[in-house]
Amino acid sequence: MAACDQGDTRWETATDAVGAAIGEDERFDLRWREYRDAVVSSLDVMRETLDTARVEANVVDRAQISRMAERVDTLRSDLVAEVDAASEGKHARRAALEAEFGALRGDVEALLVRLGHSPDEFRAWQDAD
Repeated sequence: MAACDQGDTRWETATDAVGAAIGEDERFDLRWREYRDAVVSSLDVMRETLDTARVEANVVDRAQISRMAERVDTLRSDLVAEVDAASEGKHARRAALEAEFGALRGDVEALLVRLGHSPDEFRAWQDAD
């Protein structure tokens, strides 16, 4: 059996560290995909709820609902497009998308409550965190 010298040991240590970093990045990507899929489903339900609310709303509220629905559509498109985005800066992009979902969800819920809808209607998209 050949003896290992210090260079071999450093190489193994460096290789293990790189492998661990790649593994962590892959786990991050997997968790992100699961989260993204849940958020996209939630946005679809959110959009359906807004479409239903629009039918029952007055003209002024319809305009506000339409603007909110546009935000839902834009965020959904951004989430889907993020799959093909460059890996550089992905952590910051994903954090921004998560923050946008949180803000949008709060805005949609506030609008629907103001229009007289029950918070029970929101259960479908509250668990996407």
